[in-house]
Amino acid sequence: MTYKEWTDSDHLELVKNWKLHGLTNVEIAQRIGIAEKTLYVWLKKSPKLKKAIRGGKNIARARAENALYELALNGDRQALFFWLKNNYRERYSDKPLSPAEADLMSQKARLAKLQADLAEAQLKAIKEDQGDQATQLNNLLDSLKEAVLDEGISPDNIVPTGNGLIIDDISDS
Repeated sequence: MTYKEWTDSDHLELVKNWKLHGLTNVEIAQRIGIAEKTLYVWLKKSPKLKKAIRGGKNIARARAENALYELALNGDRQALFFWLKNNYRERYSDKPLSPAEADLMSQKARLAKLQADLAEAQLKAIKEDQGDQATQLNNLLDSLKEAVLDEGISPDNIVPTGNGLIIDDISDS
């Protein structure tokens, strides 16, 4: 079985639905009949397959978050506490963040600031229309990549989008 067989629309929809229904990447690999490592090789080779898994995962997360949010809004105290603790952890947690968690939150905040600075600089360059914009943007992207590398994030996980850059974390199950 090759990854190309799993990039037609029917197979992609099947994989997306498996992820949507909570299957881990290990379970998806088992259903396809391949090793987990092979699945990760396929994900690198096929953006369509990667998008299908990410799409199912994002839909599942959104549904769960919406259901929890609705429970919290409708008076379920336990759901409300859970939602607050997970969305405002620094304010509502029963225990302080571990040093590793605090460092991770700090890194995410710095990365978000870098992304915002990049978007602002891109907008400014476009508005000013001075000099070679492509060169300016490439210089800004190089600076961002250096800053991200300083944070210990692989450049392979930085994915350009229509609105800027995101960190791709497809490797988690």
